[in-house]
Amino acid sequence: SENPIDYSQNNYGVTADYTFQHNDFKIGFLGNYLSVENKQQDEFINRDQPSSELLSYWKSDLFNKISIYTGQIDASRKIGNAEIEAGFKYSHSVTHNNIRYDTLSVNNQFVFDPTRSNIFSYRENIIVGYIAYRQKIGKFQMNAGVRFENTQSISDAVTIDSVVSRNYLKWLPSFGANYSSNQSNEWSISYSRKITRPVFSQLNPFRSYFSPMNYWIGNPYLLPSLTSQIKATYRYKNWITSFTIGKESDVMTRYPVYNPETNVLQYLGTNLPYRKFASLEINFPLKIMKWWNVSSQLAGYYNYEFRPYLE
Repeated sequence: SENPIDYSQNNYGVTADYTFQHNDFKIGFLGNYLSVENKQQDEFINRDQPSSELLSYWKSDLFNKISIYTGQIDASRKIGNAEIEAGFKYSHSVTHNNIRYDTLSVNNQFVFDPTRSNIFSYRENIIVGYIAYRQKIGKFQMNAGVRFENTQSISDAVTIDSVVSRNYLKWLPSFGANYSSNQSNEWSISYSRKITRPVFSQLNPFRSYFSPMNYWIGNPYLLPSLTSQIKATYRYKNWITSFTIGKESDVMTRYPVYNPETNVLQYLGTNLPYRKFASLEINFPLKIMKWWNVSSQLAGYYNYEFRPYLE
């Protein structure tokens, strides 16, 4: 199999940033616009190795355009040893994907291939709001906050006339506490909940080829994954030990399906029920010589996934 590629990308962006501060009050605005255009032409040539006989030959012509608009406002105010912060963010993105395939026919002419060609667009609006509180009392410091994210999306597979709409709201709390008994000893613990949304390539329901016999297909019904984790850290002078434990639900992944008759290997997208994970890390300095210091790390990781495969 041969797969020569001609690829180019053109992107540009604009950012506007303004901050105002008066005494203990601060407010800021940030706006962004980003445009990305991808163009790619591929050739997929498949030959029989012993005889060099041409088995199949097709070409692709891809145009992909992404436009992203974001705007956010953040405000904070200090009240004694406490600080309150709140913010709002809006994001609008549009992705358009048009790929045309032409296959070499029996009379040695390339003809349009409707079985592979596709047009797919994706629109996503995200509304985010948060409020956070921080306070320091002597050697003790705490912070707490809550964040909400509302996602509205439309996946439109134009070629097969299939539209998938989504609208979901997620609440993401967080909490942290820190205690320093002296300059040498410090303890901290934190909890957070995060969301990971599927990206365009994971949602596109059409084939993206790696080679004539190997491709992946997106899944427009993918759900976002949610990760909850707790992290505890202890510092003694320059030695830092941290332990993290957590669980991710609706894990996004790809799984392989192989056809032994055609030798085609395809990767399909799905959500796994859950993943449990933990890690232990120790960071410490070593002084080898007077002029030679080494930063060292010992780490261990645990991962457990429930992966039902083809039922």
